[in-house]
Amino acid sequence: MKNQLKNISTITLLLGMVLVLACKSRQNEPAPVVSELAFEVSATAYEQAIAARTSRQYGFDIKEIKREGDILKVFVRGGCDKNNYKIIWDGIMRKSYPLTLFFVISYEKSTGVECAAELDHVLELNLKEKLGDVYTTQPYHILLSNGSKVYDKVITPDGIVSDK
Repeated sequence: MKNQLKNISTITLLLGMVLVLACKSRQNEPAPVVSELAFEVSATAYEQAIAARTSRQYGFDIKEIKREGDILKVFVRGGCDKNNYKIIWDGIMRKSYPLTLFFVISYEKSTGVECAAELDHVLELNLKEKLGDVYTTQPYHILLSNGSKVYDKVITPDGIVSDK
């Protein structure tokens, strides 16, 4: 009886060690991939997004806009996946002081199963990277339009946000 009890405890101890060694540490897992926000420069795509925004069957809300250094942050609510958002610039720098750039945020529904939740997302666009030389040489306003409904905001070089 003692011998059987000793064998059972030895087997239990060995199984416990195997389980502990087989468990993978979270520290060894790769970091999640951070995808870049889609950005397109196209007058045609911009006009199409603006024209379609009153006929969209789904929508999202722009909650807040901020400029933090070189980064334009847009806080939105709607959709399950922030990878479905895209910012489209018409590519035109309007001659005013400061220069004015027109952007529209578009939400492209995926072909997979959609969720019914309205999640909050933060869309970040590196303006210096996307605008190049004009970013460092000129201050500019950004007119940001919602691609799912008629709603426009303007953000100044100082980060002041107002309705169009």
